[in-house]
Amino acid sequence: MYASKKEKLANGNLVTEYVNTHGDRIRIQPIGGCANSCRFCSCNDKSYIKYDINTLDKAFKIAKEEGKENIRHVLISGGTPKQQDYDYMTQVYTYFIKTYKELEFDIMMAPRGFKSSKDLNDYKYYIEYLEQIGVYGLSINIELYNDEFRKKYIPQKNEIGLQNYIAFLENAVNKLGTKRVRSCIIVGLEPIEDTIKGVELLCQIGCIPVLSPYVPKVRSYQNSKVYLDTMLKVREQAEKISNKYNVPLGPLCKQCSYNTI
Repeated sequence: MYASKKEKLANGNLVTEYVNTHGDRIRIQPIGGCANSCRFCSCNDKSYIKYDINTLDKAFKIAKEEGKENIRHVLISGGTPKQQDYDYMTQVYTYFIKTYKELEFDIMMAPRGFKSSKDLNDYKYYIEYLEQIGVYGLSINIELYNDEFRKKYIPQKNEIGLQNYIAFLENAVNKLGTKRVRSCIIVGLEPIEDTIKGVELLCQIGCIPVLSPYVPKVRSYQNSKVYLDTMLKVREQAEKISNKYNVPLGPLCKQCSYNTI
């Protein structure tokens, strides 16, 4: 369900431009568009814009009121910010987590510190800060394991480097614990054996892997069985690795599993 599908704010924009709901979760999108140009994502089709925190809060209050007692947790995600907007995103995280302490807040983002996307010390201090303000969970999505496919499909995230993703995730797991840190892997873009390597790499550091199927815009009836067989094969192999390391496959919230395998 989408929060107040037709309701508009005073600025004339729909509430759903800033927030939406699914099950017992509200999703906040602080940025329209994206600083990155991932080839499988439609987020970067839109113009890049930062949304005012007061506007986000007005939209959030409407969604929260609509959900009433059913709302349990919140995801702050959306487009990746430009590095010059890191302070703004930190302000968003701080405002909502501290203002709505009764709710669990997850943040989905690329590895980053206060100022840098590659400084490991900055990672450590930033994760400590998020834990101090009360963040519940982090979703830092490696998306692909194979270097060539990372260069092709997620060039800006590849610039950060897979090893930096793993370093951030390992720091996060050490600070928050296994069940509060997850990472999405897209199934269907790279060879299956690489996807499985990614699952094992995450499980080794105690991070929950989340398998998300790549769904092409155009699919024919003829290839649908092959597509389904691939998804099931990956799931089966991922479960074996998950059991081996005693790290569950995610997401742990059933209502958040609508776009996962």
